[in-house]
Amino acid sequence: MNFKYTYLIVVLIFLNVSPSIGQLKRKKVPPVVCPANHTLSTHRVPPPAKFLNRNANSRFATNRTTPNAEIIVSYNGFTVEAQIAFQFAVDIWASILYSEVPIYVQANYTDLDENVLGSAGPGELIANFEGAPKANTFYAIGLAEKLAGQELNGPGLADINCNFNRIFDWYLGTDGEPGIKYDFITVVLHELGHGLGFAAYGAGEASWDSGQGWPGLYSPFILNGEGTRMLELAPLSDEYRDFAVSNNLYLDNPTSVKANADTLPKIYAPDPYNGGSSISHWDDATFDNTATSLMTHAGAPGEAVHDPGATTMGVFQDMGWFSSGYYHQPVTFVDNSRPVVIK
Repeated sequence: MNFKYTYLIVVLIFLNVSPSIGQLKRKKVPPVVCPANHTLSTHRVPPPAKFLNRNANSRFATNRTTPNAEIIVSYNGFTVEAQIAFQFAVDIWASILYSEVPIYVQANYTDLDENVLGSAGPGELIANFEGAPKANTFYAIGLAEKLAGQELNGPGLADINCNFNRIFDWYLGTDGEPGIKYDFITVVLHELGHGLGFAAYGAGEASWDSGQGWPGLYSPFILNGEGTRMLELAPLSDEYRDFAVSNNLYLDNPTSVKANADTLPKIYAPDPYNGGSSISHWDDATFDNTATSLMTHAGAPGEAVHDPGATTMGVFQDMGWFSSGYYHQPVTFVDNSRPVVIK
């Protein structure tokens, strides 16, 4: 019997098609400020499995893999021990993020206000770059570069700026057992999270539009318990101010809601407004001493949280850190037997 084999080649090309893109805009934003909580904690969250499986020094290591992102740090004022701890936190983020474009971090070990553990933010925000999934929306520069597949702020320029208070007696070990000290790795992970985009930049007292009339990626997720969205309110209006200090604000991005047992995760919105911290953290009363505690607003001595947690990672997923872009050149088919390579 003769069999005729017909090869049907189906090429699926997923295009990273942007909406109609307007004028490219950039802006600087103030850092998120993260204070100290002085209540001793014994809360522990180990690093994520992806990190443990690639860390050659871990006794848990089995199927070791390479990092999914390259994070390059420029250190200013750090001791050798502090750099080692910082790099440990960097390696955790590098194991769970995805980007083909290096993420550059400027890290400063410096004097801050006595009750501030650290502060951080993206080097800049950028809107309407080539490849932006949403028009007229500001992206943290590191995420924008990941989505665009190229540097957007110049080679080597900081995608994240972060500061750490050197007056604290930090625990600089990597074993997650800080005793009564503040765990440096926990705070570094937290600050890098803000620099990667976990923040309502320009929200609250300064208004969400920061003079441009456009929101950042995080802001459209924000709504109150009655279902009113932050972006539905006029910036700097009385309704807006009441909204920002209502202690009744949540994120409704789908992946975080699912990870949070199909419940809207609550964010930090105290009265009075806490400049630099409000709206850009998880609610302490809800998430302290849970797997989601890394991005609550105040770090406690004794706690060691070395995993952002599924609810927090849901925010990064829905902002685009885990989406795929397909960049291609048009192909003229002159020979159907030729393979087509899609990167």
